Amino acid sequence: MVVLTTKLLRSKFSTNESELLAIIKEFKKHKANPDVENFYFGKDTPYHGYNIDNKLLLSHIHTVPLNDNEKLNIWNDKFKKNIERKSKGLSPITKTSDACLVYIKHPNGNYLLITFFSNPTAHKKNKERSLMNKLRDIADHFYFTGEVLQ
Repeated sequence: MVVLTTKLLRSKFSTNESELLAIIKEFKKHKANPDVENFYFGKDTPYHGYNIDNKLLLSHIHTVPLNDNEKLNIWNDKFKKNIERKSKGLSPITKTSDACLVYIKHPNGNYLLITFFSNPTAHKKNKERSLMNKLRDIADHFYFTGEVLQ
């Protein structure tokens, strides 16, 4: 599996490239083995209303809420409980936050990480039609060509 990034995403981490590399590493680890509880990632779901090829392909995965101690404590508790639950064969508790990584999976199994929405505005971004249409266009191009549209 290859994980590519857009210029848009890289610009959000221009002062901290090592943080972006860590996110890519953890994303690869999570996607390679999604049944293993990952501290950095939570709920993984498509965006509704931004279809590509009549499918829900533009997705986002919730990320650990580093900028909010109260939400971080809740995330930590769910992470610990999920490790225990999985050891007992129980379903995990969904970890959610107001920060997410937007991405698409290519039919060949590669991924494009498009952008990152941070606390506390991530859930407001999906209501910005022009922004979301731009992200869908980037995802659409990658889905059909395998190339990153900058």
